Amino acid sequence: QIEKMGTALAERTARCVLERHRYNPRDPFQLLDNPRDLKQARHSYRRLALLLHPDKWQKNLALKHLCEEAFKLVNNSFKSIQSSYGGEDGALHGDEAEAEGDAAWPAWYEDYYRG
Repeated sequence: QIEKMGTALAERTARCVLERHRYNPRDPFQLLDNPRDLKQARHSYRRLALLLHPDKWQKNLALKHLCEEAFKLVNNSFKSIQSSYGGEDGALHGDEAEAEGDAAWPAWYEDYYRG
């Protein structure tokens, strides 16, 4: 019973990730639930990676392939977000950082959504 629930959750999550990517393929933030900083992005990434990792679904080949595609998208989104926040430390480079020290939204995000 628990395995069936995990399978259903993984399938729904993978389909949701793929649908979000189809809706807006240029927005990596959308796949990781619009994180405000690298810590939130890392938390979302790890949660999704744990659920969608294809090695977890060796017995169900259809689900494995579905999760493989979704996992690639999540992984690429996290890499993109990580590079936009300046790497491992989570801070933006130079004058893009806010004065209070919080991680600011990337400049392209501000221009695209608020400009």
